[in-house]
Amino acid sequence: MKTHGLLLYLPSSLYLALVRLQADKGLGRSFAGLLALTEGLYRLGYLEEKEYTRLYERYTIPLKEVVVTYKAEEQLPPFKEALEEWNKRDREWKLKWVRIAMKYPKVREAQIIIKKAEEEGILVNEAVETCEA
Repeated sequence: MKTHGLLLYLPSSLYLALVRLQADKGLGRSFAGLLALTEGLYRLGYLEEKEYTRLYERYTIPLKEVVVTYKAEEQLPPFKEALEEWNKRDREWKLKWVRIAMKYPKVREAQIIIKKAEEEGILVNEAVETCEA
């Protein structure tokens, strides 16, 4: 353990509150814990306002990209295969894949399909309307 490291075992109520803080603010696990600790120590009078402000600004920086995970049993569509076929297929086929890709905005290959469709002038808005219907 590092010199200033602190291993904490939290009761479930504190752990769940910390997870909610993490989700609400879009923070990583460490920053959520350090923000909660900073807030508590400041309110108890153990941190000066200048130090509190510095720490607060640091620990409220959200993650750059929220990580989305898919359940193991959920199989993703074969985006790589669709990308390999992209230049050989017609507009309707491409539009179908744009609709599918829009359901997986955090998947890299899905983002590439959407970008290719935009570059080729395929109506992405048409795909959005069809997805939402």
